[in-house]
Amino acid sequence: MAAADKLKAAGHTPFNATVQEGWRGFIWFEELMIRTDPTAYKGLHDGSVPYDGPAVQKAFQLWADLYAKGYFTDPRSNEEAQDFARGKAAMYLIGEWAEGLVETAGLKADSGFGAFIMPNVDAKAPASVIVEAGPIVVSTAGKEKADVMTALNFWTSVDGANVWAKSSGNYEGNVKADPPNPTVAKISADIKASDAVAMERWWEAVPADIQGEMVAELNGFLLNPTMDNAKTIMGRMQALNADYWASKK
Repeated sequence: MAAADKLKAAGHTPFNATVQEGWRGFIWFEELMIRTDPTAYKGLHDGSVPYDGPAVQKAFQLWADLYAKGYFTDPRSNEEAQDFARGKAAMYLIGEWAEGLVETAGLKADSGFGAFIMPNVDAKAPASVIVEAGPIVVSTAGKEKADVMTALNFWTSVDGANVWAKSSGNYEGNVKADPPNPTVAKISADIKASDAVAMERWWEAVPADIQGEMVAELNGFLLNPTMDNAKTIMGRMQALNADYWASKK
C-alpha cells in the first residue's frame, strides 16, 4: 500500500486489471479473500460460507477502497498484458502463465519486470498462493498408439518440460526441469521458503453450473466499483450460490 501511494502521488496507476475475455473479474476477489480470510474463501466453494457474509463484505470493502483511490486501470481494456508492458500500470496481479504474454508485448522477465507474492492483509493468516493446474490426459484408445505415447513421454520428460517452458514461459510440472525464467524461479523459491498453502483457483473451485453467472457479477463490480453496487452483487451471488447448494441436498 505504501508503494501504491507513492506511485499514485507520482502520477502512475498502481494496479492493472480488466474484464478482458469475460472471465478475469474473479482474480482480485480471490486474492483479497485469501489475504484476509482463507478459511472463508474455502467455505465459499462448498456452500458453507455465504457470498454476502462478513468475510466477503470485508474483501469488497478493501477492493472498493482501492478503486476509490484511483489505483486501477480502465477495466474495459482488451489489451491487459500489453497495457502492463506499455507502462499503463506499475503492478499486475496475474498468474505465472501470463509471463509469456507480457514478454511478447515487449517486457522481458527479470530485466523488464520482477514478481512477488502479494502479502497477507491479515498477518496471522498462513502463507498461501492460488494454484491453477491442469492434467495432460490420454484416452484409453490413445494409449495403445505408439505415436501418442511417444508424445506423452516427451512432454513429461525433462527435455520436453524445458521446451514447454521456453515456448510458453510456464512450468509444465516436471520439478527437475529448468525454471522458465528468473521471475518464475524466484516465486517458486519464495513458495518453498514460506511453506505456502496451495489454494485452488476460484475459477476451478466454484461450481461449474454457476461459474459464468458468478464471474459476470464480479466483472460488474470492476465496471462500477462502489460498495452500493457491491452489496447488490453480493446479494445476487449468494442467491445463485444458495440455489445451487439447495439443489444438491
